[in-house]
Amino acid sequence: DRITAHHEKLLDNPTAYAQAVTAQAQVFPEGSLFPWTFSVHAYTNLAMANDSERAHALARIEALLPPAIRAVEAHLGAPLLQVKDAGQQATWAGQLQLALACYHRLGGTKWKAERAFLDAQLAAALDARQGKPLDSSPGLLWPFDTAPVLLGLRMADLADGTTHHT
Repeated sequence: DRITAHHEKLLDNPTAYAQAVTAQAQVFPEGSLFPWTFSVHAYTNLAMANDSERAHALARIEALLPPAIRAVEAHLGAPLLQVKDAGQQATWAGQLQLALACYHRLGGTKWKAERAFLDAQLAAALDARQGKPLDSSPGLLWPFDTAPVLLGLRMADLADGTTHHT
């Protein structure tokens, strides 16, 4: 509860939160992404455990996703809907796709086209790899980075009421 209260206080001032996470996380390669997406995952867990938290979680997530999208676009060098190789960027594209799928699983309605675009690219990349892990970044492979992609596609199915990725 203390950690949640502290995080809530930080997020009450989005500009200060952005400055703090930029200063603290910039030493990590994914430091411009994880402070946003990990917070989305935390709010998703809170809302799924207690439905009375859903509206609050959705509001927080709607504030967290734009900086995450901007971070991915900056890293991939293109607007999200123009990215050509999301399957070779499992760390960045996969984490964002999972965050979007979590948001949609809670009932969020924005960024559906962006998530569908990532769903299609990442699912096609998984099919092409025939069970092998996706590249975390071009030429670099950490097998763990495929796990969020798999979870994200499952969450997309749960959000959409489909079994496309099951």
